[in-house]
Amino acid sequence: MTRKVPPRTRSAPAKSPKLELSADTLAKLGAKKLAALLLAASEDDVVLARKLRMELMAHDPEALAREIDRQISILRRSRSFVDWNKTGDLAKTLDGLRASIAGPLAAANPCLAAERFFSFFALGRPTIDRVDDSSGRVSSVFRNATEDFATTLALISDPEAQFAFAKRGYEAAETDDYGLLDDLVADVTQRLSPAGLAMMLTFVEANIEASPPVIEDGRLNHLASLHASALAAVADAQRDVDLYIRAQTLKGPRLRDDSGIVQRLLKEQRALEALAHLDSIDAKDSRDTYLLEDVRIEVMEALGRREEAQALRWSAFERRLSQEHLRGYLKRLPEFDAEEKQDEAMAFAATRPLRSALEFFINWPNIRGAGALVRARSGELDGDWYFLYTPAAALLESKEPLAATLLRRAMIDFTLGNGRSSRYEHAARHLAECDSIAPMIKDWSGAPDHTAYVAHLKAAHPRKTGFWLRVQGR
Repeated sequence: MTRKVPPRTRSAPAKSPKLELSADTLAKLGAKKLAALLLAASEDDVVLARKLRMELMAHDPEALAREIDRQISILRRSRSFVDWNKTGDLAKTLDGLRASIAGPLAAANPCLAAERFFSFFALGRPTIDRVDDSSGRVSSVFRNATEDFATTLALISDPEAQFAFAKRGYEAAETDDYGLLDDLVADVTQRLSPAGLAMMLTFVEANIEASPPVIEDGRLNHLASLHASALAAVADAQRDVDLYIRAQTLKGPRLRDDSGIVQRLLKEQRALEALAHLDSIDAKDSRDTYLLEDVRIEVMEALGRREEAQALRWSAFERRLSQEHLRGYLKRLPEFDAEEKQDEAMAFAATRPLRSALEFFINWPNIRGAGALVRARSGELDGDWYFLYTPAAALLESKEPLAATLLRRAMIDFTLGNGRSSRYEHAARHLAECDSIAPMIKDWSGAPDHTAYVAHLKAAHPRKTGFWLRVQGR
């Protein structure tokens, strides 16, 4: 007997471990090698070359400041319009400039850096006026710079010098019509020294006294809104709840942060005052009813009124099928009671409008409940809800194949019935999916089986050749 020798198999070459780029791994290359690589890369990258030159000037902050001034001057004189496909280059240039001010210059001389930020902010309006910034890349550079400015001020040890720069930043924000400096005051306030913060409070209160806020059609003008927001930022920095309430009162009932007031009162263990504030709110002026509902629950818990908190959670669940509130409600019940109440909740959810009910069951998740819902209310299915039905069908098909099939049929019927040719590929895929799980269905519960359904489609839509060609191609 001839012995069969198995064919030799060639083992796959061992994969080399992936080397991660990091400061530590790159440092192993050595200074000269890294310098050569950076020099080669900078020949094709103007932004990198400029950044490297600025880093080399870090030992001489005066020279670095002059170079930054020179680059800002070049950008300020630019008048050409920048199309959308060139905004990336401009954004990189601006961001490199921002990084140079916030990085090496701020580390060497924060006062020089703070001064350059004002020149940088002044570029904002003329730059936005000459660029198609539909992507928001250019404007985001200026918005990000407000935090860098605040961080730079924190490096200034002299409180009066720190406040002088903060005041100028405030004044720059006052004249900013494009919203680029909206966060500047809040960013700065969070980083001021206690002495600088005290001076800022005096300055803000003087501004409010000089120009009291005027509310028209429920809105504040830009200046009044800035003053109120600045006062709120100072209040938070000083952890002064009463000052925060005063700041919010300046905004009027429609704009004030009621939930923020309540949460700050709770944090200071002033729950009765928090409840009194909630009770004083006129529902028609409320900005966020759901958020106020949540903080009321927090207040009830803080006051030890747990039954009322539970009633609010259940009410929120019933009104909008809120999973968060139902879970919070069940978590606070004994195990047996929680099971019984969960069954009640599922039965209630099944009576709600089909779309919200199905979303609830799928996200809970309750696969059996979702399947029963679809089978019981198949006549209400709207095949245009593909964004819900597609993932729902995929989730249901292993345990509830009939429900998954009914969802997919609804999408197929909608697509063909309305001649949505852009969805033919999806409809053909859905039909193939129905075919693959048809053997799993033992009881069609009055619905036509897969063969009968396909026959119906062919009879009802014989001329939808685009669809049938896709079906045949699968």
